[in-house]
Amino acid sequence: MPMPMPLQRVQPLPMLAARSPEPVPAEVFSLPPPPTVQPEPVVATTQAVTTAPPAQPASPSPAPRRVDATAVTYLSLPPVEVPRASRRAGESGVVWLRVVVDTRGLPKLVQVQRSSGHARLDEQAAWAIRQARFKPHTENNTPIEVEVIAPIEYLLD
Repeated sequence: MPMPMPLQRVQPLPMLAARSPEPVPAEVFSLPPPPTVQPEPVVATTQAVTTAPPAQPASPSPAPRRVDATAVTYLSLPPVEVPRASRRAGESGVVWLRVVVDTRGLPKLVQVQRSSGHARLDEQAAWAIRQARFKPHTENNTPIEVEVIAPIEYLLD
């Protein structure tokens, strides 16, 4: 069983007041009807049919390399804040997120690896880590895609 990654304490940021956006008028789109296709008649022939060799399957992209949480550096921290409803309900805990960071330092895939036990905290953590930006991980001066387990701790004051 792998050793758990060390916890990285990320202090919640103060709650920011968000302005509600102006309503956007709905646009109505109509799609053209699908083209009608007449099937071509099948003609039986007595000529020999040759088949092409089977196509080679496309090589899948290599799996992201797993690295320790200390090997990844934040350029922009995730905006972690305890949701108001969670604060009122006294919810706290640690959310462990599996994050695949692409070669540009952007979160490509975010999954909850281990829940805090509170859905609101899990959702907020996943949203927050998608907002984070990372320093691209490099090997031999070439950026590579990496997978890291990122813990986010929610503490009540």
